[in-house]
Amino acid sequence: MSDTLPERPNARLLLLDPERRALLLLRVNNLHRQAGGDFRSCWETPGGGVDANETFEQTAVRELWEETGLVAGTDAVIGEIVRDVRRVVPWGEPLAPSQMVSVERYFAVWLLCDPSRVCNTNLLDYECVNIQEYRWWTKEEIRAATDAGTDIFLPDDLADYFPGA
Repeated sequence: MSDTLPERPNARLLLLDPERRALLLLRVNNLHRQAGGDFRSCWETPGGGVDANETFEQTAVRELWEETGLVAGTDAVIGEIVRDVRRVVPWGEPLAPSQMVSVERYFAVWLLCDPSRVCNTNLLDYECVNIQEYRWWTKEEIRAATDAGTDIFLPDDLADYFPGA
């Protein structure tokens, strides 16, 4: 990857319910779509950028609350790191699209409450536009969609991230 691209650390949450289904969010990058970019909607795990003076673990707790409405320790337990990933992603403003390197740390997160408790009431304004849908997926459903050539998951080997995979 290019050394000239800016990097942004991100905490990602592989949130698993008691049936070992992962919560994925359908996201669209509207900035790049408006600018004529080719970044399409995709399914990815909850999570987001590490803020200044914040650790990956602190970001995981904050993003769990923001994107799912769940409270760490009460509604879910943030467990082990399951993967560290670096990928180039679109970034920037609509009239000046660019790229950056997303430095992602994936945490296994175990749901302690009913999956219906997941909500979008704590989303930031731009997330209300970018996050279109929530869905619980089994590892097998993710793998089948990927094997069928459905390039809709970020990262594309997400099924391999499940603990014990």
